[in-house]
Amino acid sequence: MGERSSRDVSDFPAPGEAVGLIQKHAQEFEDLVQQFPENVATQRGVVGGDWSVSDLVGHIETWEEAALRTIERWPKDPGNPQWQAIDEFNAQNVEAKRARSWQENWSSYQDTHKRLIDAVASIPEGEWNSVMEGAEDPRTLGQRVGGNLAAPKMPFGHVTAHLDDLRAAVAGLRDS
Repeated sequence: MGERSSRDVSDFPAPGEAVGLIQKHAQEFEDLVQQFPENVATQRGVVGGDWSVSDLVGHIETWEEAALRTIERWPKDPGNPQWQAIDEFNAQNVEAKRARSWQENWSSYQDTHKRLIDAVASIPEGEWNSVMEGAEDPRTLGQRVGGNLAAPKMPFGHVTAHLDDLRAAVAGLRDS
């Protein structure tokens, strides 16, 4: 393991396109999140069932951190960490970040997001499209990063899976 080869991924976003998708989705997310006053942003049950807006920000950050780990470990360690079931992973990470203040969550998300954008933008296309010879997972680096940030059938679209909840919560702010 450790040798790389390239695959034809002409239907998959190149690094620059991936950055554009990540930024496009993040912009609406951030615009919606910033409409919540701090006292509402930390109230549980505002979005995603039992989650606060701050919890959701921490959740998005968790998956951006996972994408960064994938990039940072490539090609030395091509595997993603072996996580427990996704729901359990999400619950544990939301709970861990719940101990932080709203400002700490928001600042940490912004820092992680910037580091992710910079990291993806700096990946040469050949490396982005490379696969590890002998790896059990045949996906390229780009496909793995896209998977960390995915919504169903939408690489790099994880944020979009939460926009309807945020839009509804913002509408609730206006109605109250």
